Amino acid sequence: GPANLLCLDEPTNHLDIASRELLTSALAAYEGAVLLVTHERALIRATADAICAVGGTAARLVDADLDAYLASLAAASATPDHSTAAPAASPAVDRRQQRRDAAAQRRRTQGLRDELARAEAALEQAEQRLGELEAALADPVTYEDPEAGRELTMEHAVVADRVTLAERRWEALVEQLEAATGES
Repeated sequence: GPANLLCLDEPTNHLDIASRELLTSALAAYEGAVLLVTHERALIRATADAICAVGGTAARLVDADLDAYLASLAAASATPDHSTAAPAASPAVDRRQQRRDAAAQRRRTQGLRDELARAEAALEQAEQRLGELEAALADPVTYEDPEAGRELTMEHAVVADRVTLAERRWEALVEQLEAATGES
C-alpha cells in the first residue's frame, strides 16, 4: 500500500502564524503516523498522541501528556538532594539568604528578559527583511537584471539562515526564562 509515515524535523521554522495553524490542522487530520521532532509546545499539544523524550544517548516513551511530563521534570529538578544538604542555618541568616537569592533571581531573570527582547527584535528585523526579499524575488521585474536577481537570491539564503538562527535563539531564551521563573 501507499506510505503512511510522515517524518518532520522542526517543521514550523520559517512559517508565519497562519501557516503554522494550517500545518497543525493538517497534521491533526493526517490518517497515517507522524514522527514529529519539535520544541514547539503548542504543536505538540495539538497533534501528539505519544511523546518520546530524547536526552543524551537515550530515548524513552513518556507515559503522560506534555504538561504532566513538563511538570514532572520541574518537580524532579526542584526536589533538593538531602544527602548533600548543609545543616539548617539560623532563621535570621536564612531570611537574609532568601532575600539575596530572590534578588539574584530577579537580576538573572531581568538579564534574560532583556536578552529575550533583543532576540525578538533581531528575529522581527530578519523576518521583515526576508519578507521584503521574498516579495522582490516574486516580482518578475527583478529578473530583468540577472545580476540583481542572483544577488537577491544569495541574500535571501543568508537572511533565511539568519531567521532560523534567530528563531532558535529566541526559543532557547524563552525556555531559559520559563525554567528560571518556574513557568511552562
